[in-house]
Amino acid sequence: MPPYNSTQITLALPGFHGLVKRLVLANVIVFLAVTVLGFISKSYVALIFDWFALSPYEVVHHYAVWQLVTNGFLQSGFLSLLLNMLALWFAGAGLESEFGAQWLGECYFISIIGSSLITVAASYLPILRLDPFSISYGCWAAAMGLIVAYGVFHADVPVYLFFVLRMKMKYIVALFIAYDIVGLLITGARTTAFEAHLGGAFSGYLYAKLAPRRGFGLNLSESWYGIRNAWYRRKRQKAARKFEVYISKQSKSAPVIDHDSKRDPNDRRWMN
Repeated sequence: MPPYNSTQITLALPGFHGLVKRLVLANVIVFLAVTVLGFISKSYVALIFDWFALSPYEVVHHYAVWQLVTNGFLQSGFLSLLLNMLALWFAGAGLESEFGAQWLGECYFISIIGSSLITVAASYLPILRLDPFSISYGCWAAAMGLIVAYGVFHADVPVYLFFVLRMKMKYIVALFIAYDIVGLLITGARTTAFEAHLGGAFSGYLYAKLAPRRGFGLNLSESWYGIRNAWYRRKRQKAARKFEVYISKQSKSAPVIDHDSKRDPNDRRWMN
């Protein structure tokens, strides 16, 4: 979704560097590794998806908490990888240039984890009646979080959707969310994929609204260093008070010696 400049129509691509580049490469490497293993043995791929794709039943009953993160790095195919990486690239590059890598990384992983937690919780709600044994995976939850976060700050910015359609960012976000809602209503309890997408969008929206400009991590680190420095300051003050008490005791117990009474007035070494 390249940005549209109202004064000049351009299809210039955003910069491919920093954390966006590392995240895209990580997803591509995982996809290629799984594909190669698939040529060796299909059982290896099945084992990978059993262990690392999100299964609400496994998370709740077998404590497979790592699936809350690892499912975001598995892809269903090349087309899924391509669309997800394009969304990650275009939305992520704008957010990273504006807020920095720390903010982008937090938004990315919070969208994945938030989506996974919402999927697990909703799978056991009697209202939706989703299948807790179904699995979900893919980077689209994280991509949705980044797209929604970008739309929060640039709702009226026109962008090119799929390099063809020029639309404002808020309409693109609404279109994607409507697509997932319709998909959830049509498929019903047969899959948790659309539910995961909506969870990622919701998590990205919350992060964009609540997170400080430099991210939660930097604020937490500053708070930690502030607490640590306050503790060291208190220790120094306590040591200083002990030293003052020690000096006062030594000054009281030490005899007073009048050196002037022992000086020879004719001794020139005592003269200034």
